Amino acid sequence: MLRRMASNAVALAVGGVVAQVAFITIEVIVAREFGSEEYGVFSSVYALGLTSLFVVDLGMSWQLIESGSRDSKSIPELLGTTVVLKLLGFAVLYPLAAWGLAAFGYDDRAVSFYLIFFFYFLALAMQDSLSAVYAARERMVVNGFFQGGTPVAIAGCVLAAIGLGSGLFGVGVGYVVGGIFVTGFWGLLTWRAERPKVRLAGAPAILRKSYLYGLTGLLGQIFYRIDLILLSVLATMPQVGVYAAAYKLLDLAAKVPILGARVVSPQLFQQSHGNDEIYRRSADGFVRLSAAAGLLLAVACYPSAEWLIGVVFGPEYAGATVVLRILSVSFALKFILVAFQTVLTTRDRHAWRTGALAVATAGAGIGHLLLIPSFGAAGAAGTVVAAEGFLLLLYLWGLGEPRLRVTLAKRVLGVCVAAGVAALALGLTGLEGPFAALVAMAAAAAGLAGVGFVRPSELGELWRGLVGEPAGTTGGPN
Repeated sequence: MLRRMASNAVALAVGGVVAQVAFITIEVIVAREFGSEEYGVFSSVYALGLTSLFVVDLGMSWQLIESGSRDSKSIPELLGTTVVLKLLGFAVLYPLAAWGLAAFGYDDRAVSFYLIFFFYFLALAMQDSLSAVYAARERMVVNGFFQGGTPVAIAGCVLAAIGLGSGLFGVGVGYVVGGIFVTGFWGLLTWRAERPKVRLAGAPAILRKSYLYGLTGLLGQIFYRIDLILLSVLATMPQVGVYAAAYKLLDLAAKVPILGARVVSPQLFQQSHGNDEIYRRSADGFVRLSAAAGLLLAVACYPSAEWLIGVVFGPEYAGATVVLRILSVSFALKFILVAFQTVLTTRDRHAWRTGALAVATAGAGIGHLLLIPSFGAAGAAGTVVAAEGFLLLLYLWGLGEPRLRVTLAKRVLGVCVAAGVAALALGLTGLEGPFAALVAMAAAAAGLAGVGFVRPSELGELWRGLVGEPAGTTGGPN
């Protein structure tokens, strides 16, 4: 099982790396070519479009993963029916969204760009259904190939549009053409393999099971994108562009734990109705791996923020340095939050996850409304970190099972201790830039080892599981 999960993780990691490199390349070109104001328009519409994606999806993709993982015979009907429901949702939402943007005072550039860009997010909604099929069947190599291929195709179309001098409108068309091309090819492959069936009579049952996923996804999207949405209303577009430059570097890594959740969740769904001890070990292992990865990225980002912004986006975006330093804490928080979300969902605590997100989203909205008018992008970044920390506490409390809660609380404390060790190392050396990032990562790793976050016996057992040797007696994720 470990070898299968590892191969799935590698496939998604490769696809994810290719995707993120391509996407950030596109955005850097847009940011440098059109300036911070136009990049602010692009980023605002992107955030709004992603929110539309979650409205159209309604949580059906995660429902397909859950039900398909437990009964593969249900996949064809779930796939066909959910794709039709998403298309119907798109037809209803499209005119409503266009009216809503105009009503909230967005200028004509943003509205026109959104009306084109929305078709790209419809393609992503279709990809989520296709990806869910292969996640349920634990064939992540297919997902990795197409999710990596999508931004490569988009990059080619966008570069062609910019070369023809078509401006920001052409960028939107490039996203749509590239996204639809790959989605169509992927859909044809999946149709031949699965022979999807449409049974609209089963739609109410699907929606009853998926609505919590949908509500949670939408709340999560609002929680993570309300900063850009409110900045675009309360601040200027150049400020939005500066904030988006910093957030893009954070977003570059934030996709990693989401891909990890796709790999791990099918197994956790299966284990959650079996041996509780095995489930606890697997959940603990996933949280530890996610937390360690997020912490190392966080401590590397803080001292190298100025260098990163200068190299990637250029001197026009120098104001993003402070924003990125504040948001560096969010690297660790996002990784831990995604792991906790996966544990809550697979442990049938999804209702708590949804309620916690609603409370934290309301708090984040209030914080942004209070801080953005006075502090602009920096205020938005500070609110993001505070809201994510609050949400983490809510998730921890909502785990329900005392033993699991205590175990994972210790992991969070271990991350805090290791972060303190890294901060001390940076303070003593006074370094900045890439070399300081290496020092901070080494200090954080030493801190994790010092608090027993990962033990040598566990690493040995993990290695034996990956290479197929008989497991020892110390236990571990199974």
